[in-house]
Amino acid sequence: MQRFLFQALLGVASFALKTSAGRAAKTRPTTPDVAALRAKQRAREEAERQAFFDAQAARKAKDAEEKSRRAARAAKIWAEDDKLRTLIAPLRPGMAASLLGDIAAQLGGHYTAPRMQTFMIWAPADGSQYTVKVDGDTLAYVSFRESFHDPEGVSSFATYDAALAGLAGARAVDDLTPAEARPAYQLLEQDLPGQDYSAVHWFREGKFVGTTYVSPKARETAAAKLLAQAAQKVPWDGDMRGFQGAELPRSFAEGLTAAEMSPQEANAAYAEVVARRDAGPDGEDYAAFADWLVRHSTAEDRAFLMEGYNWDNGLDLVRWIVRQPDTDIATIAALFWDGEPSAFYRAVEADIRPAVSSDLFDLHVEIGARFARGFYQAPAGRAPIGFTPPPVPKIPPSARVLQTFIPPAFLHIIKGHDPAALGAAVPPRWVELMCG
Repeated sequence: MQRFLFQALLGVASFALKTSAGRAAKTRPTTPDVAALRAKQRAREEAERQAFFDAQAARKAKDAEEKSRRAARAAKIWAEDDKLRTLIAPLRPGMAASLLGDIAAQLGGHYTAPRMQTFMIWAPADGSQYTVKVDGDTLAYVSFRESFHDPEGVSSFATYDAALAGLAGARAVDDLTPAEARPAYQLLEQDLPGQDYSAVHWFREGKFVGTTYVSPKARETAAAKLLAQAAQKVPWDGDMRGFQGAELPRSFAEGLTAAEMSPQEANAAYAEVVARRDAGPDGEDYAAFADWLVRHSTAEDRAFLMEGYNWDNGLDLVRWIVRQPDTDIATIAALFWDGEPSAFYRAVEADIRPAVSSDLFDLHVEIGARFARGFYQAPAGRAPIGFTPPPVPKIPPSARVLQTFIPPAFLHIIKGHDPAALGAAVPPRWVELMCG
């Protein structure tokens, strides 16, 4: 019996020991596997390194592709520029303007014949500039700037002075580029044997930069335009002299005859106009206005009226103002330009009296003739009225027009009061009648 109890107790104790040992084994921390952890870390770092190298390789491939595309674009641009230069380089004044259409067809893209006639053509690859101008059916002006186009061999001269001394038929010119506009440029004009055009070579800071081939007419037009632009920047010096040494066109006869009319004769002629208008719906008002104008108006009043004058009211009032010696020279200049004289440039050059607007043409001639003989009096005892000439139009005045048709003072700024601020003494009803 005792033996049985002893074995039972021994079994219970053994079970307790096993249970305790199991619990201890479950709660005891395990020792980490350092080698496995290090291997895992190395694998992760290797993966990250490989991802970086792959991304770098992708970027390099993309950059190479972009570089290749850029090189292809640059090659295309250079090829187009070479084609443009090859097609335009032989052009000279006197050639048919239709050649521009043929060139535009070969170039394609945004090149068209009208565009090539009216815009500077810029070659983006090397910054070259090509300008072609047309007169009627022929080329009048072909310019190559900032390019290697140099058939005359001007670039072989190291300096401007060397080219001036060494080029046959070369002379210095300055009227194509006013000094105040492009102070760094110097020009040589070279006569070309057997050609009806000349070559103008451009130098900047003594170095050759391009050549312009220009016909005599285009040369004169460009010079006249730039001279007129230069004059516009300089205030009038008060010189009342008119045209110097120029033979007036025969077509000026009517206007020159009108310029001989005295102020008294002008008053009588205006009175006849007023009498004819007296029967109209505004005749009574116009007669009262004319009486005020002739008897009481001042130079300032006329300047104010002409500043807002409605030209639909005709030329009668304008003629009377033009024929008064005390009308301010600024008012006369403004009237001259308000009458759109550029519409008559070709008539002056061709020496014809235009069939359309001949009265207005005659008025411009009369203004020029009166100014030329000193008809208009300088302001005395009053402040002058100001005037700013309009920009030179797209069709610029030629030398002949400047010499015979446009009074020199009218190209200059005239310093003085703004005519729009001078109307305090003008009755409002006259302003409404003539300017409304």
